[in-house]
Amino acid sequence: MRFCEEDLYTEAFAGTLPFELKGGGAEHGCVAVHACGVATDRCIEIASSIGGPVAAMPCCYTGAAHDAPFGLRRAFGKGLAADIDRTYRLHEAGYHVDWASIPDVVTPMNRIIVATPRGG
Repeated sequence: MRFCEEDLYTEAFAGTLPFELKGGGAEHGCVAVHACGVATDRCIEIASSIGGPVAAMPCCYTGAAHDAPFGLRRAFGKGLAADIDRTYRLHEAGYHVDWASIPDVVTPMNRIIVATPRGG
């Protein structure tokens, strides 16, 4: 296993993939911890573009949930609505999606979205 650490917010990284991930496949994936705002969405985009698994632990929800239906945002709040929307987007993209968590004594932002490509 090899790790490639990247800053999802840099200009150089926007719209590109690290050399190591080009060609992708299920043997490559994306992991994001405390992925603030749209960084979780960027991690999901990267995993989807290479067809690999994703594990993302969203943090702040600044800029997130804009695509989630108003009723979800109103009923569940921005954070949960954003993650429900992300779950459906991953499912529609061909992923099996589950949620996990770490103990809330570590962090109250402890939801983890875990997705693996279906049929692969």
